[in-house]
Amino acid sequence: MKLNIKTQYTCFPLWDRESMDIELETYREIVENSADAIMILVDLNIVFANKTALEIYGADKPEDLIGKNALSIGLLTPAEHGQSQEIEMKRISGDLSHGIFEFPATMKDGRKAIFEVGISNIQFSDKVGALCIIRDVTQRKDSENRLESLHDSTALLGQATTREQAVDIVLDTIQSIFGKHYAAIAFVEENKLVFRKGLGKNIYDELALDGPGISVRAVRTGMTQVVNDVSNDPDYVDGRVSDVKSLSELDVPILVNDVPVALITIEEDKTDSFNVEEVQLVEILANHFASALERIRHHSELMKMREDHIMELVGGMDKICMRVQEDLKGPLGTIRNSSFIIRHNPELTAEVVDNIDNSIELMTNTLEEMKEITSPTEPEKAITDIFSVLQGALHISYIPRKIKLVNDSETGFLAISVDKEKIQRVFFNIITNALEAMPNGGTLHISHEIQDKYVEFSFKDTGPGIPPEVMDRIYDPFYSTKPKSLGLGLSFCKLAVESTGGKISIDSVVGEGTTVSIRLPK
Repeated sequence: MKLNIKTQYTCFPLWDRESMDIELETYREIVENSADAIMILVDLNIVFANKTALEIYGADKPEDLIGKNALSIGLLTPAEHGQSQEIEMKRISGDLSHGIFEFPATMKDGRKAIFEVGISNIQFSDKVGALCIIRDVTQRKDSENRLESLHDSTALLGQATTREQAVDIVLDTIQSIFGKHYAAIAFVEENKLVFRKGLGKNIYDELALDGPGISVRAVRTGMTQVVNDVSNDPDYVDGRVSDVKSLSELDVPILVNDVPVALITIEEDKTDSFNVEEVQLVEILANHFASALERIRHHSELMKMREDHIMELVGGMDKICMRVQEDLKGPLGTIRNSSFIIRHNPELTAEVVDNIDNSIELMTNTLEEMKEITSPTEPEKAITDIFSVLQGALHISYIPRKIKLVNDSETGFLAISVDKEKIQRVFFNIITNALEAMPNGGTLHISHEIQDKYVEFSFKDTGPGIPPEVMDRIYDPFYSTKPKSLGLGLSFCKLAVESTGGKISIDSVVGEGTTVSIRLPK
C-alpha cells in the first residue's frame, strides 16, 4: 500500500524533481517496513495501514483493512471501544492534537497483549485524520508486573514471622510471576531434600542427597540449575502426578552463609521455558527468602533461649523486651530489604518509600502500645474518617492466602473524633488475633453498624473459640494462652477504646469462633 501524497512540484527546480521522487520513495519504504504499526484513520475508518499493522490485525493484504471501521474489526474490548470513541471526539473537536494511550487487546490467536498507541492529527485528502503509531508493549508490561510482584514479596518476606508464612509468600510470588506452573519448596533435613509445600502434586515427598535428581544436584553444588530439556539430563527424576509431563526445569538453592538450606524448584511442560530475566528474578527471590529464613531462625532461637531462662519475678519485663524485639524486627527487615531494592532498582524508589513509611509507623505504634500499658495517656482526639483508619490497619496486616477476608466495611466515610494512632492499633491487634486463631485457614468477616450516637465494628473469625476459663482473664496484662505472646494486646485495646468513650466486647462460642465488637462514639 502506498500513501496517496499530492506533491506540488512548482516550488522545486526542475532538476530537483528526480531527487524528490527518490526521497518520497525512501519515506514510503521507511513507513511500510517500520517495526511499529502505522495506520491513518479518518472518522475511525482505516485509510492506510503498513505491513506491521496488517500483521497485528491478522490481515493478508491491505484491502482487508482499508475502508473498514477500526473498531468493527479491531482487537479491543467494548470498554476500549468507548475510550477510542471518546479520544476521536476530542480530536475532532480540537481538544486533542496528539497523545499516547494504552489499550489492552486480545490477538487473533487468543494471546493477551497491550499496545501503546501514539495519536496525532494529520492532513489527509482535505480532512484531519488520525496518524496512529502502534507499539506492542506486552513484554515490557510483563517485566514491570514481575518486578512489582517481586517488590511486594520482598516487603512481605520482611514481615514474615514463621517459615510457613515465608514459604506461602514465595509460592504466591512464583505463581504471580509465572502463572500456573508446577513449583515446590524443599528443605535440607539431615541427608534428605524434603518437599514441604508446592503448586501441583509430586510423587516424591523427599529425595536422598546422595541420589539422582536435578534438585539434588542444585543443593549439592549450591548453584542454580537451568535445564531446557529434561529428557537430555540423566539426573532428571519424574515426580509429576498428572498426564502433563515436565520438559524443562529450574532449580535455585537457598543459601544461608553459603550453605544450602532449602530449594525453589519450578517445572514447565515445554522446553526452553526459562529466559535469563526469569532466572534472575527467581534468584533474587531466593536471596530474600534466605534472609527471611535466617531472620526467622535467629528470632526463634533467641525467643526459646529467653523463655528457658525467664523468671517469675522479672517475667513481665522480660516479655516486654521480647515483644518489642519481635514487633520491630519485621519492620526493620522491610526497611533493610527496601534499601536493597533502592540501590539495585532506583526507578522503584517511590513505591519502596511507602513500605518504609508503613514500617516506621508499625515501629512507632509498638512503642506507643508499650508506653500506654505502663503509663496511660489521654487520647489525642482529632476528626478522622474511621473507615480509613480500618483500611490502614488492614494495609499493615499480613493476610495469608488460606484466610478468606470478607470486608463489608471496605468503602464508606464517617468522620468521628478519635485518637487515630491508638484506634488503628486496636484494629490491627484484633485482626492479628483473629488470623492467629485460624492457622489452618478460615474466614475473617468485618462489618459495621452506624447508629445515632455510635458506630460499631465487628470482627468475626471462624477459629476454635475462647474457653470460659480464658474469657475471665482475657483483658489481664501479661496473660496469654500463646507462649510467645506478651499478653498486652487486648489490655491495650480495652484501655484505648474506653479512654475515647467507647466499649469493647467479645462473644465467643467454643468450636464456632469469636466476634470482637468495637463501639465508638460519633
